[in-house]
Amino acid sequence: GVVFCEMSGRENTEASLLNLHLNRALFPGTGYAYETGGLTPQIAQMTNEEVRTFHTNFYHPSNLSIIVTGDVDPAALFAALGRFPHLSESQGPPGWERPWSRPIPPLSHDVSH
Repeated sequence: GVVFCEMSGRENTEASLLNLHLNRALFPGTGYAYETGGLTPQIAQMTNEEVRTFHTNFYHPSNLSIIVTGDVDPAALFAALGRFPHLSESQGPPGWERPWSRPIPPLSHDVSH
């Protein structure tokens, strides 16, 4: 549906292709090497049940990232977030590891060619 239309509208632009191939070269084996929304060939093969299962496993508050900028009182911010203790509980299917939870390894070879 919506994701497929969004991805098909942009995944073959010059900027998107450059970004995808650059990230694959610079960050192999990490979450950065993948297209966040998926690629249309894979999206088109998913069943409704696979989409529902994916959403059940990964679209929940514990998989949320909160970024706060500006002049903020940290104590007040953490007090407000403290009302939602489940935000710090990691969820996911058995064996799942939160993406980007490990440091990205340094480049192991020249990727300029």
